[in-house]
Amino acid sequence: MKMKEEISTHLEGDWTISTITQRANSLMEFSTQQSEVVLQGLVVNIDCSGIEKIDVSGLQLLYVWLQCMNLKGFRTKLTNISAAMREMLVRMGLHTIFETQHLPLAA
Repeated sequence: MKMKEEISTHLEGDWTISTITQRANSLMEFSTQQSEVVLQGLVVNIDCSGIEKIDVSGLQLLYVWLQCMNLKGFRTKLTNISAAMREMLVRMGLHTIFETQHLPLAA
């Protein structure tokens, strides 16, 4: 029986300073659920298509969460990033850190 090599989650809504606590709680819940099934190198596909708004606070939270997931042995991959989110990543200099399924973030 082949073991699962990828799992997915879908991020949605407002990822700005006004909702950061709610977003942190949902990320912690996902991490806790997955902590029992960690296989070294398991890929977590993170679908960002539902993110309506994101600011620096939202990107910082997402960055820290991705780093924590990586420390636990997961490989994280952001997918379906909007043009606005891509632009914010470039402006913050985080585009080289975030792995995506898109063309290079820099123009």
